[in-house]
Amino acid sequence: MTDRAIKEILISNELSEIEVAITIECKTYVNKEYIDFAIGVVRREIDNSGLPITYIREQLKLKKGSIIKLGIQILKFARDKPIEEEYPQGEEPPASEKTKTVSSNGIGVGFGIKYAIYLDFLESNPKELHAYIKKERIPNAAKFAKTLTQLYNT
Repeated sequence: MTDRAIKEILISNELSEIEVAITIECKTYVNKEYIDFAIGVVRREIDNSGLPITYIREQLKLKKGSIIKLGIQILKFARDKPIEEEYPQGEEPPASEKTKTVSSNGIGVGFGIKYAIYLDFLESNPKELHAYIKKERIPNAAKFAKTLTQLYNT
């Protein structure tokens, strides 16, 4: 998987249509300012998923409506939730160094790829969703996998 292939999917109409539809519904926007940074993020997400980039791009076309629906549910669910960070015991930062809320700069381009990956696991291999989330180092992986499953089933 080359940087060029990742950039092509990031600037594709398929991904753009999905991300714009989700952000309009959730009253935010897609920030395409840091596309070069997004390449590395998307590379890691795809590598951790084990799915070929060509398969993901095809899913963006075939499952557009389902990805949009799931993405809207995820963003609306997360909108009012505080960001949870998980630290090993004894390594918690002092209060002065904890995450602070900052103004939004939109959602970085490529988030629709992550939602397509979530959808694929939920439809094809739900037992592996938790393992993928752990590979992605998302805090409280079991709880998040359960939430994604509940959102998918609504």
